[in-house]
Amino acid sequence: MKQIIFFLLIITILISCIPALVQAQDSKKEAETMGPKSTKELESFLDDYLNKNIRENHIPGLSFSFVKDGDIFFQKGYGLSDFENQTKVDSSQTIFNIASGSKLITATATMQLVDQGKIKLDEDINVYLRDFKIPKTFNEPVTVANLLTHTAGFEDRYIGMATYDQYKILTLNEYLKNHLPGRMNRPGEVFSYNNYGYVLLGYVVEQISGVPFDKYVETNILTPLEMKNSSFRQPLDSSFQSRVGKSYVESNGQYEQIRFAYWHGYPETNLWTTAEDMTHFMIAQLNQGKYKNFQLLKPESVEKMQSEQYSSNPVLQGRAYGFDNSSINGHQVVMHSGGASGWSAYVYLFPEYNQGFFFNTNVENNIFDSDFIEAFTNKFYPSTTSSLEREANISLSQKELKKFEGYYRWVRHSESSLDKLRMIISPEYNANIKANDDGSLSVSFMFAPSVIRYEPIGPLVFQKVAGEKPIETAGFKVDIGNKLVFRQNGQGEITYALADFEDLAMKKISWYEYSLFHLIFMVGFILIFLSYALTYPVMWIIRKLRRKPSKIQPRFANIVRITTGILSLLNVVMLVVFVMFFNESAVFGLPMIINIALVVPIINCLTIIGLIMMMILSWRKAYWTLPARIHYTLLVVSVGLFIIWLNYWQMLGWKY
Repeated sequence: MKQIIFFLLIITILISCIPALVQAQDSKKEAETMGPKSTKELESFLDDYLNKNIRENHIPGLSFSFVKDGDIFFQKGYGLSDFENQTKVDSSQTIFNIASGSKLITATATMQLVDQGKIKLDEDINVYLRDFKIPKTFNEPVTVANLLTHTAGFEDRYIGMATYDQYKILTLNEYLKNHLPGRMNRPGEVFSYNNYGYVLLGYVVEQISGVPFDKYVETNILTPLEMKNSSFRQPLDSSFQSRVGKSYVESNGQYEQIRFAYWHGYPETNLWTTAEDMTHFMIAQLNQGKYKNFQLLKPESVEKMQSEQYSSNPVLQGRAYGFDNSSINGHQVVMHSGGASGWSAYVYLFPEYNQGFFFNTNVENNIFDSDFIEAFTNKFYPSTTSSLEREANISLSQKELKKFEGYYRWVRHSESSLDKLRMIISPEYNANIKANDDGSLSVSFMFAPSVIRYEPIGPLVFQKVAGEKPIETAGFKVDIGNKLVFRQNGQGEITYALADFEDLAMKKISWYEYSLFHLIFMVGFILIFLSYALTYPVMWIIRKLRRKPSKIQPRFANIVRITTGILSLLNVVMLVVFVMFFNESAVFGLPMIINIALVVPIINCLTIIGLIMMMILSWRKAYWTLPARIHYTLLVVSVGLFIIWLNYWQMLGWKY
């Protein structure tokens, strides 16, 4: 009897294993079918696609590499690295900058010290800082893990990150102390991509190792990985400089070379490398940290760099320690992108298939990059059956949908510095969500001509309506992902919209905080100030031409009108200066003309009390005509509102 029972138990176990075995076999078959089957197939696709599209999209040059099963599968360069000298891109020799892709190396350096027990992931970062400390704005400390996952809660600073002069490069210590950002959110509250955090990690590596960050990386990462054409050094060694490509900005088919830049916080953005060198890094990441006989990281640290360590919501893809977790056509990928000063770079790994690709261009063109990635992955990693399945949508009443409506702001911005102005000049910082009659929500961005619609699949969870296309605005293709999740407070009020794309977080704001409203306000200020600045001289000219004497006014009253007109003109000039000169070039510091223009807000503050007193006096003494007094009163009220507006945008003083 016991033998029969034992036999039946064995049969039951075997039968229960069949689904798992079938699934494993299916996964193995799927892995075998994914990715290019031969170098000829891959090269044929790339040649056809890139030779056509880099010309049509005005891409000067592109360097590409692909790894598979622990080896370099394919690499090739397309286009030119230098227009002037007609130098072709060579994937093994042409050195490009990978911008924020550099953060992967900084994360690797950090995890090496974690492996050695010299850094603890859950430790307060202040423990490792000697010359300065992160302010204790919240009870929760900023940890190493927070920095690795971009959840420290720092505001985003942009002004003065780089210089054109190699003799003015700040040390990491100097840069970090002089550009300390405010803390906007509690650590771990939301994901907010932040450059300062990775500079801080590089500095900690420098402090603990006792050697400059660039030398630590050379000794412990680049040299063992045989990345012979890679470096963080500033300036680069002479042996590199002859092979460094030039980056460009394109306008109407014409290319303008971008000046060579030096970054103060270089651990987050300044690795120079080749497509071939990056294959060595990808191979190590796909091989549990091992490249040939060198163990870059412990397998468990590689796992932490690639597996989800933080997510704003369980429904959404999250962040690892360095990489971003994502999915393409139902396939799990870990990736990182970078873009700055005309350089654009992407690293995509498919750990399940032991494959990965990298490409680097010498011009920033988000639309081309997105289209290329989509075409490449659709060709070699097509949708699986499971990825085509959609969750069933539910029905929400208009009342329920209305609570999601409103204006939202990307959390990656600054509140305490002049960097805040970027929210006005960058449409992608400003989102507007509206409820539709068909039960869906529409997401749009400021000045964007189209929307993306989402339908509810849960009380706070939405999925993209089938067939919706990305939004193209200001030269960018914006696709916030397949899922949109909302977060609410204890009172049931919506506080955040969280998107699937790179764990994007947008905070709900009041209507009067929306940047479009402030732009309208700015135009109104310009019109009012301009009208007052021009009225007095225009009326004076008209009276002279008509030879009509003006009503005699006290000398004091005339002086006030003239000086107030001058102040109005200064306000107009200041706003025009900011419109013309406050742009992306602020990364290299603000031009002198903006520093001079910042004197004008101070003048407004110093004169507002006098303006108010003169306004009261003008009505008591009946200075000027009635329309003139009304105009002056409108001007004084506008100056008061203008000061409030300037303070909101951190323009009272030199806050950067």
